Amino acid sequence: MTSKTAAPSDNSEHLTHPKYRADIDGLRAIAILSVVGFHAFPFWVKGGFIGVDIFFVISGYLISTIIISSLERNSFSFIEFYSRRIRRIFPALLLVLMACFTFGWFALLADEYKQLGKHITGSAAFVSNFLFWNENGYFDNAAETKPLLHIWSLGIEEQYYVVWPLLLWLAWKKRFNFLVTTLVIALISFVLNVVYVRSDTVAAFYSPQTRFWELLMGSVLAYVTLHKQSVLAKFQHRLDTRLARIFHEQVRETNGSILCNVQSVFGAVLIVIGIILITKERQFPGWWALLPTLGAVLVISAGSQAWLNRVILSSRVLVWFGLISYPLYLWHWPLLSFSRILASEMPSIGVRIGAVVVSITLAWLTYRFIENPVRFGLKKLRIVWILIFLAISVGAIGYYTYRQDGLGFRIGMLDGGVTNDLKYRHGGFYEGARDCSDIYTPLIANTWCAKKDGDPVVAVIGDSHAGQLFLGLKESSDTKFSQAIFMGAGSCYATLDWDSRDGCGKQLKLAFDIIEKTKSIQFVFVVGFYGWTDKGDEFAKFYIDGYKKTIDYFLSIGRKVVFVIDNPALGFDPEACLSQERPIEKVLSKLISKTPLCPSEFTTNLIDQSKYRAYVGELVASYPDVLFYDPQKKLCSNGVCKIIDNGKLLYSDWNHLSRYGSSFLANDIFMQLRNKW
Repeated sequence: MTSKTAAPSDNSEHLTHPKYRADIDGLRAIAILSVVGFHAFPFWVKGGFIGVDIFFVISGYLISTIIISSLERNSFSFIEFYSRRIRRIFPALLLVLMACFTFGWFALLADEYKQLGKHITGSAAFVSNFLFWNENGYFDNAAETKPLLHIWSLGIEEQYYVVWPLLLWLAWKKRFNFLVTTLVIALISFVLNVVYVRSDTVAAFYSPQTRFWELLMGSVLAYVTLHKQSVLAKFQHRLDTRLARIFHEQVRETNGSILCNVQSVFGAVLIVIGIILITKERQFPGWWALLPTLGAVLVISAGSQAWLNRVILSSRVLVWFGLISYPLYLWHWPLLSFSRILASEMPSIGVRIGAVVVSITLAWLTYRFIENPVRFGLKKLRIVWILIFLAISVGAIGYYTYRQDGLGFRIGMLDGGVTNDLKYRHGGFYEGARDCSDIYTPLIANTWCAKKDGDPVVAVIGDSHAGQLFLGLKESSDTKFSQAIFMGAGSCYATLDWDSRDGCGKQLKLAFDIIEKTKSIQFVFVVGFYGWTDKGDEFAKFYIDGYKKTIDYFLSIGRKVVFVIDNPALGFDPEACLSQERPIEKVLSKLISKTPLCPSEFTTNLIDQSKYRAYVGELVASYPDVLFYDPQKKLCSNGVCKIIDNGKLLYSDWNHLSRYGSSFLANDIFMQLRNKW
């Protein structure tokens, strides 16, 4: 993504550079427009994110061409190589990072700014893919509120730039075959990708080990292109001759043009198929990533004289977009993400189109006035040291912001207001929730286990509503009941009627086995979202019977059961409450009279749970020895419920409690536990 296809001659430098090819800039344009299309219009360009995979192939091809040819001519220099990389990558990146930090000062709440600070540090150090690996996935809802999420791919590339030149240099010193070395490493990386995508999709997406094969496909192509191996050349000639006999009535002397045209068109077709068929629901990268990567390899290997490459990809419009593709990649996502944050929902199509237009403009200005002058200006070594210093400074500022909890005084200076924990607001109770290896292994994909240090006394099982409650229990100062463990997965109800082959059933069986074997566990909290009642009476009976079997099981093994009735739900997104507390919103509110988006309270019938509570009443009547905890009694009074308590949101979205809301209930639950047992 970051390597331009050619550079002006410079007698002071010794690295060999490939001849400029306008069609590769055109291919880069297809990649960046696909990515921008996916981010701005995800329902229209569903597979546009594969543009990143095309970038990987292009980068691998260009960088390997430079390294291999320079090594073979005994002119390779690590200092020169990395100096060029710094001059190419740092200027635009640092500009975008500083712009995000500056805008975030006025637009973000403390928890959001804290997260941005962490991501700025990760981006400046080129390890953001590892940070996002430990957070939620690339395609989850929280991803839309991370302005620097897209820098993960730059991290992969930079890690490749660090490792690959060293490996090639060692192979050259030891006289290993470049092609064999590249193929072996690429094959290992691809196999890891296929294996990991089945068990841990997030790891497969962000790990350099499972992504390097895409860059190495470009590296293989670079070696083959440089050496024009005779066997391959003969094979290409024979294949081109056969194709000529198919397309022409009379046999004629071939020059390889037919094969090149077929390669190019077939490669483009693979890319188009990938954009159409690959969606965020697929297990990606995995085998699916072969579509864009093979497509890019075929298009590049076809050469600049293939019809598609010469006429379409080398057109002025596509070449122009290719030249600004790197700054456009950097600018477009922060603009879209900040728009999403400020709107508290997906922005209107007009706003998204405007964000794309502005990002294209900023990309051209960055390319024209930042990239080129810095990259090709004089005193290059001095520029390199300045850029390194700036990168360290920006990373340090981001880290300081993170350590200082998002510099909350920015909001305090504007009269303070409602606060919340961004990490928890977007499902953060799952973050890092795989720390139970001392209790059982292996973990099942997409299921979670988190616990407090020490022997657990309380086990919490169920779906995301179990996860939200667990955090409040764990963070309580109570010395006994806060020793909790959570085992569950989103949308997995803690009923015994799940098919054992289903992911929920497997998770539930594991949880039951662990609770039975772990003698320290005395209390089992059964928690779940009320939504199953919307599926009709037949389904409701199915779930109630399942809950009965769950309760019977734990009572039979001597555990005390706490059934947590689901909390009241809102009829709106509580982010509206936060949005009006942003510094930029507070300034505007002083200038413009605006109707508050967030009510101070709501009624229990806002989201009707009467049918759900009628079914739960059947459970209450059947199990006098079970503690049925009702959050509504703590959150509501006379049918009116609180949204904010002590200046903090009790809700994270329309149905989940916030981190504070979870803690708000925890001590009340513990008090009722002591009263009953």
